[in-house]
Amino acid sequence: MGKHRCKDCFFWERDEREHGTATGDCRRHAPQAANNTDRVLVQYLSQMAWDAAPNDAVASDYNLHENNGGISRWPVTIGDLDWCGDFEPVPRISTF
Repeated sequence: MGKHRCKDCFFWERDEREHGTATGDCRRHAPQAANNTDRVLVQYLSQMAWDAAPNDAVASDYNLHENNGGISRWPVTIGDLDWCGDFEPVPRISTF
């Protein structure tokens, strides 16, 4: 029996901005806390993005959540390759 891939999971949300790739966010559990290296990188990249196209949606474009100095993010997966033990199939809508 083959493993169920992320792209077929109810909790997986494809990143529509990534053309040609099947990357997305696993939303099975709450966002995960990012480590300090991630935090510094995110701050640097966010500032670059803000300078390039200032708008209020920069943080949400990266699916980041910041409060009290901490940053969290949804785990990013490759829909065609990645899998885990929490897979739940997307419910099929039956037609009559």
